[in-house]
Amino acid sequence: MNPAPAPEMVSSPEEQLIRFGPHLRLVATLTRPRAKSDHPILLLMNAGVVSRAGPHRFNVKLARAFAANGFPALRVDLSGLGDSPAGFGASDVGSQWVADLQAAMDAAEFATGTDRFLLFGICLGAGVGLAAARVDNRIVGCALYDHYDFMFPTWRTRYIEVRTHLYQKGLRFILEGALRRVRRMSRRDALRKARGPFADATPKSVGRAELAEQLQGVLAHGTSVRFIFSGYVFDRYNYSGQFEDGFRRYKLTGRLEAELLPWVDHTITTLAAQRGLISYLLQWASSQHRDRESAAGT
Repeated sequence: MNPAPAPEMVSSPEEQLIRFGPHLRLVATLTRPRAKSDHPILLLMNAGVVSRAGPHRFNVKLARAFAANGFPALRVDLSGLGDSPAGFGASDVGSQWVADLQAAMDAAEFATGTDRFLLFGICLGAGVGLAAARVDNRIVGCALYDHYDFMFPTWRTRYIEVRTHLYQKGLRFILEGALRRVRRMSRRDALRKARGPFADATPKSVGRAELAEQLQGVLAHGTSVRFIFSGYVFDRYNYSGQFEDGFRRYKLTGRLEAELLPWVDHTITTLAAQRGLISYLLQWASSQHRDRESAAGT
Protein backbone atom coordinates (compact mmCIF):
# COMPACT_ATOMS: atom_id res chain seq x y z
CA MET A 1 0.00 0.00 0.00
CA ASN A 2 1.45 3.36 -1.02
CA PRO A 3 1.68 6.01 1.71
CA ALA A 4 -0.69 8.98 1.47
CA PRO A 5 0.88 12.00 -0.23
CA ALA A 6 1.97 14.96 1.86
CA PRO A 7 -0.92 17.36 2.44
CA GLU A 8 -1.27 20.26 0.02
CA MET A 9 -1.84 23.67 1.63
CA VAL A 10 -3.23 26.93 0.26
CA SER A 11 -2.41 29.67 2.78
CA SER A 12 -3.98 32.89 3.98
CA PRO A 13 -2.45 34.88 6.89
CA GLU A 14 -4.07 32.73 9.61
CA GLU A 15 -6.07 30.04 7.83
CA GLN A 16 -4.98 27.33 5.41
CA LEU A 17 -7.02 25.17 3.09
CA ILE A 18 -5.58 21.66 3.30
CA ARG A 19 -6.07 18.79 0.86
CA PHE A 20 -4.97 15.49 2.33
CA GLY A 21 -5.56 11.76 2.43
CA PRO A 22 -5.45 9.31 -0.49
CA HIS A 23 -5.14 11.24 -3.77
CA LEU A 24 -5.47 14.48 -1.73
CA ARG A 25 -9.24 14.14 -2.06
CA LEU A 26 -10.21 15.27 1.46
CA VAL A 27 -10.57 18.94 2.39
CA ALA A 28 -10.07 20.78 5.69
CA THR A 29 -9.34 24.27 6.97
CA LEU A 30 -6.54 24.81 9.50
CA THR A 31 -6.86 27.93 11.67
CA ARG A 32 -3.60 28.86 13.41
CA PRO A 33 -2.86 31.10 16.39
CA ARG A 34 -0.84 34.22 15.60
CA ALA A 35 2.01 33.03 17.85
CA LYS A 36 3.51 29.54 18.04
CA SER A 37 1.85 27.49 20.74
CA ASP A 38 2.12 24.07 22.36
CA HIS A 39 -1.65 23.78 22.83
CA PRO A 40 -3.50 20.75 21.44
CA ILE A 41 -5.36 21.11 18.14
CA LEU A 42 -9.14 21.39 18.18
CA LEU A 43 -10.63 18.90 15.72
CA LEU A 44 -14.04 19.77 14.21
CA MET A 45 -16.14 17.98 11.60
CA ASN A 46 -19.53 17.92 9.93
CA ALA A 47 -22.74 18.00 11.94
CA GLY A 48 -25.02 15.75 9.90
CA VAL A 49 -24.88 16.85 6.26
CA VAL A 50 -23.75 20.39 7.15
CA SER A 51 -20.34 21.38 5.76
CA ARG A 52 -17.26 21.90 7.93
CA ALA A 53 -18.46 25.49 8.56
CA GLY A 54 -20.95 23.98 11.02
CA PRO A 55 -24.56 24.96 11.72
CA HIS A 56 -24.89 28.76 11.44
CA ARG A 57 -21.11 28.81 10.77
CA PHE A 58 -20.52 27.85 14.39
CA ASN A 59 -17.40 25.77 13.64
CA VAL A 60 -15.82 28.76 11.88
CA LYS A 61 -16.48 31.03 14.85
CA LEU A 62 -15.32 28.38 17.31
CA ALA A 63 -12.10 27.69 15.39
CA ARG A 64 -11.21 31.38 15.24
CA ALA A 65 -11.99 31.91 18.92
CA PHE A 66 -9.77 28.95 19.83
CA ALA A 67 -6.94 30.23 17.62
CA ALA A 68 -7.19 33.63 19.33
CA ASN A 69 -6.60 31.78 22.61
CA GLY A 70 -3.60 29.76 21.41
CA PHE A 71 -5.32 26.58 20.15
CA PRO A 72 -4.94 25.61 16.48
CA ALA A 73 -8.18 24.29 15.00
CA LEU A 74 -8.86 21.96 12.08
CA ARG A 75 -12.30 21.89 10.43
CA VAL A 76 -12.72 18.70 8.39
CA ASP A 77 -15.17 17.70 5.66
CA LEU A 78 -15.62 13.94 5.94
CA SER A 79 -16.01 11.78 2.83
CA GLY A 80 -19.17 12.62 0.90
CA LEU A 81 -19.84 15.80 2.90
CA GLY A 82 -19.04 19.44 2.14
CA ASP A 83 -16.12 19.72 -0.29
CA SER A 84 -14.86 16.14 0.17
CA PRO A 85 -16.04 13.57 -2.39
CA ALA A 86 -17.35 10.18 -1.38
CA GLY A 87 -14.76 7.83 0.02
CA PHE A 88 -13.54 4.45 -1.03
CA GLY A 89 -11.72 1.56 0.56
CA ALA A 90 -13.53 1.24 3.90
CA SER A 91 -16.18 -1.44 4.38
CA ASP A 92 -18.80 1.03 5.66
CA VAL A 93 -19.28 4.78 5.91
CA GLY A 94 -18.62 4.85 9.68
CA SER A 95 -15.22 3.21 9.26
CA GLN A 96 -14.49 5.56 6.36
CA TRP A 97 -15.20 8.63 8.48
CA VAL A 98 -12.97 7.39 11.30
CA ALA A 99 -10.19 6.83 8.75
CA ASP A 100 -10.84 10.37 7.43
CA LEU A 101 -10.37 11.85 10.91
CA GLN A 102 -7.15 9.92 11.40
CA ALA A 103 -5.87 11.19 8.04
CA ALA A 104 -6.86 14.72 9.10
CA MET A 105 -4.84 14.35 12.31
CA ASP A 106 -1.87 13.13 10.28
CA ALA A 107 -2.12 16.23 8.06
CA ALA A 108 -2.46 18.60 11.04
CA GLU A 109 0.49 16.96 12.78
CA PHE A 110 2.55 17.36 9.60
CA ALA A 111 1.58 21.05 9.39
CA THR A 112 2.04 22.00 13.06
CA GLY A 113 4.24 19.40 14.73
CA THR A 114 1.52 18.87 17.36
CA ASP A 115 0.28 15.34 18.01
CA ARG A 116 -2.40 16.03 20.63
CA PHE A 117 -6.01 16.75 19.74
CA LEU A 118 -9.17 17.90 21.43
CA LEU A 119 -12.37 17.02 19.60
CA PHE A 120 -15.76 18.74 19.48
CA GLY A 121 -18.54 16.93 17.64
CA ILE A 122 -22.18 17.87 17.15
CA CYS A 123 -24.83 15.12 16.81
CA LEU A 124 -23.49 12.84 14.04
CA GLY A 125 -20.04 14.34 14.54
CA ALA A 126 -20.15 13.36 18.21
CA GLY A 127 -20.64 9.71 17.25
CA VAL A 128 -17.84 9.78 14.67
CA GLY A 129 -15.55 11.56 17.10
CA LEU A 130 -16.09 9.04 19.88
CA ALA A 131 -15.48 6.17 17.44
CA ALA A 132 -12.19 7.81 16.39
CA ALA A 133 -11.15 8.27 20.02
CA ARG A 134 -11.60 4.54 20.56
CA VAL A 135 -8.84 3.74 18.05
CA ASP A 136 -6.52 6.77 18.18
CA ASN A 137 -5.03 7.97 21.47
CA ARG A 138 -3.83 11.24 19.94
CA ILE A 139 -7.31 12.47 20.88
CA VAL A 140 -6.79 13.46 24.50
CA GLY A 141 -10.19 15.04 25.12
CA CYS A 142 -13.69 14.86 23.57
CA ALA A 143 -16.61 17.24 23.98
CA LEU A 144 -19.64 15.44 22.52
CA TYR A 145 -22.69 17.61 21.89
CA ASP A 146 -26.17 16.03 21.72
CA HIS A 147 -24.89 12.49 21.15
CA TYR A 148 -28.28 10.80 20.81
CA ASP A 149 -27.05 7.28 21.57
CA PHE A 150 -26.27 8.29 25.16
CA MET A 151 -29.62 9.97 25.92
CA PHE A 152 -31.22 7.20 27.95
CA PRO A 153 -34.34 8.62 29.64
CA THR A 154 -34.96 7.58 33.24
CA TRP A 155 -38.23 7.58 35.20
CA ARG A 156 -37.30 11.07 36.40
CA THR A 157 -36.86 12.25 32.78
CA ARG A 158 -40.37 11.12 31.94
CA TYR A 159 -41.78 12.63 35.13
CA ILE A 160 -40.23 16.03 34.39
CA GLU A 161 -41.43 15.89 30.78
CA VAL A 162 -45.01 15.02 31.71
CA ARG A 163 -45.15 17.50 34.61
CA THR A 164 -43.85 20.32 32.41
CA HIS A 165 -46.21 19.64 29.51
CA LEU A 166 -49.20 19.18 31.81
CA TYR A 167 -48.45 22.54 33.39
CA GLN A 168 -48.14 24.18 29.97
CA LYS A 169 -50.97 22.42 28.09
CA GLY A 170 -53.17 20.65 30.61
CA LEU A 171 -55.54 17.99 29.27
CA ARG A 172 -54.58 18.83 25.68
CA PHE A 173 -51.14 17.27 26.32
CA ILE A 174 -52.72 13.90 27.24
CA LEU A 175 -54.98 13.91 24.18
CA GLU A 176 -52.14 14.92 21.84
CA GLY A 177 -49.92 12.17 23.29
CA ALA A 178 -52.61 9.51 22.77
CA LEU A 179 -53.11 10.67 19.17
CA ARG A 180 -49.36 10.54 18.49
CA ARG A 181 -49.19 6.96 19.81
CA VAL A 182 -52.08 5.85 17.57
CA ARG A 183 -50.46 7.44 14.51
CA ARG A 184 -47.07 5.90 15.36
CA MET A 185 -48.59 2.42 15.68
CA SER A 186 -50.43 2.85 12.37
CA ARG A 187 -47.24 3.90 10.58
CA ARG A 188 -45.33 1.02 12.12
CA ASP A 189 -47.95 -1.53 10.98
CA ALA A 190 -48.04 -0.06 7.47
CA LEU A 191 -44.24 -0.15 7.23
CA ARG A 192 -44.13 -3.75 8.46
CA LYS A 193 -46.66 -4.83 5.81
CA ALA A 194 -44.73 -2.99 3.09
CA ARG A 195 -41.48 -4.75 4.07
CA GLY A 196 -43.10 -8.16 3.93
CA PRO A 197 -40.50 -10.89 4.62
CA PHE A 198 -37.89 -8.20 5.47
CA ALA A 199 -39.99 -6.75 8.28
CA ASP A 200 -37.55 -7.87 10.99
CA ALA A 201 -34.35 -7.09 9.08
CA THR A 202 -33.97 -3.56 10.44
CA PRO A 203 -30.71 -3.24 12.42
CA LYS A 204 -31.26 -2.94 16.15
CA SER A 205 -29.85 0.06 18.00
CA VAL A 206 -26.82 -0.36 20.21
CA GLY A 207 -27.77 -1.15 23.80
CA ARG A 208 -26.64 0.63 26.93
CA ALA A 209 -24.22 -2.10 28.01
CA GLU A 210 -22.42 -2.06 24.64
CA LEU A 211 -22.23 1.75 24.68
CA ALA A 212 -20.80 1.67 28.19
CA GLU A 213 -18.17 -0.83 27.07
CA GLN A 214 -17.21 1.37 24.10
CA LEU A 215 -17.00 4.44 26.30
CA GLN A 216 -14.88 2.65 28.88
CA GLY A 217 -12.46 1.71 26.12
CA VAL A 218 -11.95 5.42 25.36
CA LEU A 219 -11.57 6.36 29.02
CA ALA A 220 -9.12 3.51 29.66
CA HIS A 221 -6.31 5.08 27.63
CA GLY A 222 -6.58 8.44 29.40
CA THR A 223 -8.89 10.37 27.08
CA SER A 224 -11.30 12.65 28.91
CA VAL A 225 -14.92 12.73 27.73
CA ARG A 226 -17.53 15.40 28.34
CA PHE A 227 -21.09 14.92 27.12
CA ILE A 228 -23.02 18.14 26.52
CA PHE A 229 -26.79 18.10 26.08
CA SER A 230 -28.84 21.04 24.80
CA GLY A 231 -32.30 22.22 25.74
CA TYR A 232 -33.52 20.93 22.39
CA VAL A 233 -33.61 17.30 23.60
CA PHE A 234 -35.96 17.97 26.55
CA ASP A 235 -38.04 14.84 25.89
CA ARG A 236 -34.93 12.65 26.13
CA TYR A 237 -32.57 14.53 28.44
CA ASN A 238 -33.82 17.17 30.87
CA TYR A 239 -32.03 17.21 34.23
CA SER A 240 -28.50 17.40 35.58
CA GLY A 241 -27.30 14.00 36.67
CA GLN A 242 -29.37 12.04 34.14
CA PHE A 243 -26.30 10.54 32.48
CA GLU A 244 -24.98 9.35 35.85
CA ASP A 245 -28.38 7.83 36.69
CA GLY A 246 -28.60 6.10 33.32
CA PHE A 247 -25.10 4.56 33.44
CA ARG A 248 -24.59 4.10 37.19
CA ARG A 249 -24.71 0.30 37.07
CA TYR A 250 -21.76 0.14 34.65
CA LYS A 251 -19.30 1.82 37.03
CA LEU A 252 -17.45 3.79 34.35
CA THR A 253 -14.02 4.95 35.48
CA GLY A 254 -11.91 7.76 34.07
CA ARG A 255 -12.29 11.45 33.32
CA LEU A 256 -15.97 11.50 32.43
CA GLU A 257 -18.48 14.34 32.80
CA ALA A 258 -21.95 15.16 31.49
CA GLU A 259 -23.64 18.53 31.52
CA LEU A 260 -27.01 19.93 30.50
CA LEU A 261 -27.01 23.38 28.87
CA PRO A 262 -30.74 24.23 28.59
CA TRP A 263 -30.03 27.73 27.22
CA VAL A 264 -28.68 26.49 23.88
CA ASP A 265 -30.57 24.70 21.09
CA HIS A 266 -29.40 21.77 18.98
CA THR A 267 -28.11 23.84 16.04
CA ILE A 268 -26.80 26.71 18.23
CA THR A 269 -28.99 29.24 16.46
CA THR A 270 -28.82 32.51 18.37
CA LEU A 271 -25.75 34.70 18.73
CA ALA A 272 -26.15 34.59 22.51
CA ALA A 273 -26.10 30.76 22.45
CA GLN A 274 -23.08 30.75 20.16
CA ARG A 275 -21.11 33.13 22.36
CA GLY A 276 -22.08 31.21 25.49
CA LEU A 277 -21.11 27.83 24.07
CA ILE A 278 -17.80 29.17 22.69
CA SER A 279 -16.94 30.54 26.14
CA TYR A 280 -17.93 27.22 27.74
CA LEU A 281 -15.78 25.19 25.33
CA LEU A 282 -12.80 27.50 25.78
CA GLN A 283 -12.99 26.92 29.53
CA TRP A 284 -13.20 23.17 28.93
CA ALA A 285 -10.20 23.19 26.56
CA SER A 286 -8.12 25.36 28.89
CA SER A 287 -8.80 22.99 31.78
CA GLN A 288 -7.76 20.04 29.60
CA HIS A 289 -4.50 21.78 28.67
CA ARG A 290 -3.74 22.74 32.28
CA ASP A 291 -4.43 19.20 33.51
CA ARG A 292 -2.08 17.75 30.89
CA GLU A 293 0.66 20.23 31.76
CA SER A 294 0.28 19.46 35.46
CA ALA A 295 0.44 15.72 34.80
CA ALA A 296 3.55 16.19 32.65
CA GLY A 297 5.22 18.22 35.39
CA THR A 298 4.70 15.66 38.15
